Amino acid sequence: SHGEVAWARNALGAAYRHADEPELCLRVLQAALPVLEASFGPQHREVPPALTGVGWALIQLGRPQEAIPYLEHALLIMPDARGDDLPKGQQGIKSARELLEDAKAAIRVGAFAQLQNGTEELAASQHGVDELA
Repeated sequence: SHGEVAWARNALGAAYRHADEPELCLRVLQAALPVLEASFGPQHREVPPALTGVGWALIQLGRPQEAIPYLEHALLIMPDARGDDLPKGQQGIKSARELLEDAKAAIRVGAFAQLQNGTEELAASQHGVDELA
């Protein structure tokens, strides 16, 4: 059934996450998510870990802005308000809540780096103007 295929893809995505393979994790989980939601319902317990896996992969791939909606959605539908979407024995992996904080921090760091680069470029161009005077 479609549900069994989606469940298998979800498990494969989790395995890729454990193996630190964000590209493969992202590809598999993005394909699994719509089928998981259609087969089991958007609130099913299999959905938050898939959303969290997509968020993790996007952060690893340098796309934290894209990760935020997946992680926020995972936190919204999780039965555990603490955002602990990990089964027993997987506590070494970051939860959706931790990943959401990582994504927001990465965006702040990226914005700061862009601002810093812009300031350096402005200083460099100003230096060029000084030499012409």
